[in-house]
Amino acid sequence: HSGSGKGHQIFLRGFDAEHGQDLYIGFDGVPLNEPSHIHGIGYTDLHFIVPELVRRIRILKGPYDVRYGAFATAGAVNFELKDRLDRSYVDVGGGSFHTLQGTLAFSPELKGLDLLVAVQGFSTRGFTAFGDWKGVRSLARVSKPLGGGRLALTLVAYASLWNAADAVPARLVDSGDLGFYGGLDDSDGGASQRQHLALSYKKDWRGNALRLSLFVAQRRTRIFTNYTYLLEHPDYGDQTEQADQRWILGGRAEWERELRWRKLRVTTLAGAVFRSDWVDMALHRTQNRQRWDRGAEVTARLLDVGGYARVEVSPVRWFRVLAGLRYDHLAYDVT
Repeated sequence: HSGSGKGHQIFLRGFDAEHGQDLYIGFDGVPLNEPSHIHGIGYTDLHFIVPELVRRIRILKGPYDVRYGAFATAGAVNFELKDRLDRSYVDVGGGSFHTLQGTLAFSPELKGLDLLVAVQGFSTRGFTAFGDWKGVRSLARVSKPLGGGRLALTLVAYASLWNAADAVPARLVDSGDLGFYGGLDDSDGGASQRQHLALSYKKDWRGNALRLSLFVAQRRTRIFTNYTYLLEHPDYGDQTEQADQRWILGGRAEWERELRWRKLRVTTLAGAVFRSDWVDMALHRTQNRQRWDRGAEVTARLLDVGGYARVEVSPVRWFRVLAGLRYDHLAYDVT
């Protein structure tokens, strides 16, 4: 709802996870849920992902994994990236509703390095009266073997604009004055941006696994909605702008060890995580996306520092026992 460029509506295990509010989502070690977001706590925008570059998606059901914290009520989803492509390519496609997408992806041969670069542009008119959506997503990744593991540096950049038919009065649809795919306000919609830089190191040896990551990200979201049209403000209308912009700094360190004796398998896991958000949130009253009154402005510093440990015992393949503990220290300063 509210347009194609808005964060996905996600359902898992009977949960309406909204836009990630009840589902932890990670992108190659970078957590994507945004705490204390103006639209919803845990808001997640996945539109920056270039699907062709995803190697694997790991989905965990339930809140039982200590690695993923407060948002993993329904479960956790992790997108894992490729390090290189089998071949470079250019792809252009189109379809209904004036939909067009072009992709340039290349993975050149470099001595001792794996390089992956992709840029994808897209636009569509959508199937509703005001369904325009256009933007560009890009990714550059360089990785190399190091010390028996793999070191990777990933840069992501994304920006898009969209319009939305949004909510419509039922009485106009019932009377036939407004079609099923129609709309009244062509200025509803929004804009979204993301840039992040992530450094990661992964190593597996003799039943051990080490995972280290550090990232910095910048996010901007603007969402324009009008659910009541002229009910509250007959002169200017009831459209509102939800604005959220933030800088994010975070990291994770994790070590896992597996011991085997005949059919018995014992796995221990320990890790630490930190994340800090510098956030500016605002709610404005607008007309055709022009502000005419201020509803609220909030500046916040959010900090989450946590640690976790887990033991898993599996005497046979079809049975396992898990014991885990996680502690998070949450601090915030809000104006």
